Amino acid sequence: MALKITETHVFELNAPPSALDVAILVGVTRQAIANMLSDNRLGSPKTNGELLLAYCARLRETASNRGQVIRSDGDGDLNPQQEKAQLDRSRREAQEIKNAVARGEFAPIELLTNTLASASVAVADQFDQLPNMVRKSCPDMRPGEVETVQRVINNARNAWVRGTAALVSESLDEDMGQDEGEGDDASV
Repeated sequence: MALKITETHVFELNAPPSALDVAILVGVTRQAIANMLSDNRLGSPKTNGELLLAYCARLRETASNRGQVIRSDGDGDLNPQQEKAQLDRSRREAQEIKNAVARGEFAPIELLTNTLASASVAVADQFDQLPNMVRKSCPDMRPGEVETVQRVINNARNAWVRGTAALVSESLDEDMGQDEGEGDDASV
């Protein structure tokens, strides 16, 4: 059987295998087909028809392998495709973090820790000064009333400290849970 593939070229299915014939038919270079033949990736076809079938089978095999999950080769080493995928993922995550920092959504943990510590000290100092400020602002308040105000202020201060500590603890627990699944991050 013969197929006319160009004005000057006819593809004979029963002819001896020809890299040029198959290359013209499928639209690749002769060298690509010749390399696959020399590497024995297409087997040992006896005719152009067998060569064409072997080439199509190779394409199907290659396409089906692309959809599979890439795994390590057994001893923990990654294959090049998996390494590239992990590198691309790391780069994407790094860029996402940089973008979030630029938008003001993320900050280094050290900066957040120092800021929270400074704010805590400032608020605690203000709470500690309130009873004296009440005495100066309201000199005719009785000592029992000042003590009541002092208790209310102390309760508010303690509630604020407990709330801040709980918030920090929850945040650390969440970060630790994410770090176990994703690796360590230096930003929050």
